[in-house]
Amino acid sequence: MKKNLFLEKFLLLISVIIIFYIFYRSEIYHNGLKRDYYRIYYILSLSLFSFCLTLFFIEKRIRIYILIILISSTFALYLFETYLSYGDLFSKKISYKIATGNNYDVRSRFEFYNDEIRNNKTDKIVMQNHPSYFINEKKLIPFSGISNALTIQCNENGYFSKFKSDRYGFNNPDNEWDQEEIEYLLTGDSFTQGNCVNRPNDIASVLRTLSGKSVLNLGSGGNGPLIEYAVLREYLFPKVKNVVWIFFEGNDLSGLKNEIKSELLNKYIENLNFTQNLKKRQVEINDLLLNTMDKEIQIKKENKKSQINNQNKLFNLIKLYKVRHLFYPHQYNTELPNNDFEKILGLAKNLSIKNNSNFYFVYLPRYSRYVKNLDNKSYKNVKKILKELDIEIIDIHESVFKNQNDPLNLFPFRKYGHYNELGYKLVAEKIFEKINELQKSNDLN
Repeated sequence: MKKNLFLEKFLLLISVIIIFYIFYRSEIYHNGLKRDYYRIYYILSLSLFSFCLTLFFIEKRIRIYILIILISSTFALYLFETYLSYGDLFSKKISYKIATGNNYDVRSRFEFYNDEIRNNKTDKIVMQNHPSYFINEKKLIPFSGISNALTIQCNENGYFSKFKSDRYGFNNPDNEWDQEEIEYLLTGDSFTQGNCVNRPNDIASVLRTLSGKSVLNLGSGGNGPLIEYAVLREYLFPKVKNVVWIFFEGNDLSGLKNEIKSELLNKYIENLNFTQNLKKRQVEINDLLLNTMDKEIQIKKENKKSQINNQNKLFNLIKLYKVRHLFYPHQYNTELPNNDFEKILGLAKNLSIKNNSNFYFVYLPRYSRYVKNLDNKSYKNVKKILKELDIEIIDIHESVFKNQNDPLNLFPFRKYGHYNELGYKLVAEKIFEKINELQKSNDLN
């Protein structure tokens, strides 16, 4: 009697598709830059293929039992994935209600934007875009947002964060640019900018409160080291006392791998006199960013974006996105890109010294360090480079997070994301404390 092995053949086909999909993601989509991350998926997919192949040679009764267990386990995994995808929001709603007495904002960013437009008739309302969106541009790469606008950011803590941008599109009160002396000038990514909290809970605002002095925040989401250096080249000026470079271990180095491919950004390394004259081109910057935002809004209005989002949600469900990242948190590529990082840091330090400013490096840890005790393999390398360049480091992992009984409490609802209000506060307090200690020590010497 002929064997009916339809289910076994189907499972074998699925395992082959998974192998090819992982190969596509690792070698084609990410150009082989994330092989370390995909290694475990290669092992698991090849194991699944071997297992499915073995089923053809197992006694029918045993094979049926194995298939029942496999199907039941798969069903249970998808139930758990559904819970993580939709039950997570329910638990956040309850936690937020208990903590604040307010309802968790479940609107999308686009819905929130539309409501702000309807309810706020005085401010110019915009949605935030990042410099990294434009790194392939040949004529203009903005390092800031739209100027003098109420800028909508993100919702990780139960509410949408927003800020009134300054004359250059950064997250500052505009009058900070008119002060006699700037105590701290910050360059960095979204953590520096203050995603997803409001003033006065971002790092720069807490530093203003602690010091009673002026602070300029030049951070923006998606920035890597090359843009962070280029920001200094464009906006640093003589009355800045302390330049604070805020480095996030999660994705700054992977960001650099993309930035270094930009012909325009490379000019900041190759020519120390190069400038885009961004301070004088804010009207152009506004036009570029507004056009980009208008296109995004148009897509939303045509429901194309919502369809794509629904497709992505379904695809993530099929891929067991939440389950996988619960047990194997996403890790960005953190290998040092040749000598580029060291060179850029050296240039930033020299620029600060030439400007008569002190230069400090702040190292921010990522969520996965604490959820699964995952280390960052570039951590020691970065510290080694800083030592060779004689750059003072403020290690937030060592001096803040490591001292917490539960470091996850410094993240929104103990979930993956930026720091919450308490997290930002503790980081700013440590920066303030360490810089004061270092300056007192230098004065004594």
